[in-house]
Amino acid sequence: MDDPVAQRIHNENAERMLLASFVTGLTGIHGTQCRYANPQNTDQALRIALSVQEAERQEKISESFCANFDRSVRVMSKSPSPTHPDEEKQ
Repeated sequence: MDDPVAQRIHNENAERMLLASFVTGLTGIHGTQCRYANPQNTDQALRIALSVQEAERQEKISESFCANFDRSVRVMSKSPSPTHPDEEKQ
């Protein structure tokens, strides 16, 4: 194709179709967040999807750390409080 205007139009159409296919293929929270963000090209869509994936990974690591911490550490407090009848006897 020798016409630069026609070539640009074809390239833009191909980019839009690629973007639509990519975003449609994303499932779960990745696809939802990507559709909310309304990326203008596939590079933006990919960056959004990867950011969401990384955020989910970090959230799972944080949840796992907190759950393990809660199971491994028990904090005991002995205060002379009238709400603790056992301590009043001592």
